[in-house]
Amino acid sequence: MVDNQAILKYVNDSEIPAQSDGLITKLSVDEGGVVQEGDTLVELDIRLAEAELKVAEKKFEAAKEKALNQSDIEYNKLSYDLAKKVSQIHLNLLNRQATSQTEYEKVKLEEEKARLAGVVAEMTLRTNELAAEVSDAEVGAARVQIDLRRIKAPFEGVIAERKKQVNDYVRVGEKIVRLVGMEKIVVIGRIPSKLDVPPHMLEKAPATAIITLFPATGSTPARQLKIQGNLSFVSPVQDTEGKFRVKMEISNVKDGPNWVLRDGMLATLEVGGTGNSGAPLGGAGNQGVPNNRR
Repeated sequence: MVDNQAILKYVNDSEIPAQSDGLITKLSVDEGGVVQEGDTLVELDIRLAEAELKVAEKKFEAAKEKALNQSDIEYNKLSYDLAKKVSQIHLNLLNRQATSQTEYEKVKLEEEKARLAGVVAEMTLRTNELAAEVSDAEVGAARVQIDLRRIKAPFEGVIAERKKQVNDYVRVGEKIVRLVGMEKIVVIGRIPSKLDVPPHMLEKAPATAIITLFPATGSTPARQLKIQGNLSFVSPVQDTEGKFRVKMEISNVKDGPNWVLRDGMLATLEVGGTGNSGAPLGGAGNQGVPNNRR
């Protein structure tokens, strides 16, 4: 068994940044407030972005109407069909020597002109279709600009800190709020490289996190919580003290409506040890922590 000091960290802990420059117009969260994934946390001034969206939508409507208009193609098709008929008539006249070769060639030139006009009309239609696709993409880009100014919670959690206030101007990347998810905790510890087993055999190894909730005071013994799990990570690299960093993810527990485990709490991580998994706060089973610490 290997005992090591460890620290608790939230699995989900994010300082939510501004994704666009702008003035904060809404900040609908307070410190300690619980939010759900997808809730709007912050809204920047979106008036210009909304105006740009309207312009883009109107441009798309006009481009789409133009792309759907095939009247030029239909007209040029009819013109080409007529030119071919006229050319055939003049060919028959030429064969009967009722017209000159020059007149026939003029008619053939008109036929070719009508054919090429049809080709140009089809190219114009394709250009209009591409222009409509570009306008549609501009609408999508304008909507993205609005979404960037409405910052939503990436996961369920608690607002740990508000770094900005309404009417503050923020730049891209500036942190606005800190959001933490309290349901999942990662226990981060270090184990010595000189073990009875090689480090690779500790992958997925059973472990027990022993967290001291209340230190011993006078005659009152310490209250501790033991939670079992398995190592989720063993570093492939030794640190300068010849130890390997390890992690174990655990679920937080509640005392009534409140989460018990918090970021920064210290713990002992017993790799290969056993314990009373999830013993309730203040209940039996929080005592009797092994004293064979190293």
